[in-house]
Amino acid sequence: MTRPDAVAVDHLDCDRHAEVLCSLTRRMLTAARQDDWTTVSRLENTRQRVLDELLAHPRFRDRLPALADRLNAVLAMSRECILLGEQSRQSTTVQLLTLQRGRHMSRAYLQNPVRP
Repeated sequence: MTRPDAVAVDHLDCDRHAEVLCSLTRRMLTAARQDDWTTVSRLENTRQRVLDELLAHPRFRDRLPALADRLNAVLAMSRECILLGEQSRQSTTVQLLTLQRGRHMSRAYLQNPVRP
């Protein structure tokens, strides 16, 4: 039989994991808004471990209704991080293409110099 105080600790443990998950996601979003993808990646690795622990927690299903708001907030922030990541990737692609075009133009000019 489970002691009532043990169940309370289990609830706190689930709640604590959900709060850490929310905090890490908030920090990821802040880093993404600052275009700091190294920090986003580092935080995502930590967040994944916390999420795995939360989902494996024996009381997770029982606590799901109480955690729903926090988990929905995590999803919303994650969607924004994904959108920012996609925008950053597209911007980087455009910059790379521009750089490559400049190199091609420079190479062509050097191979075919204009003569007076």
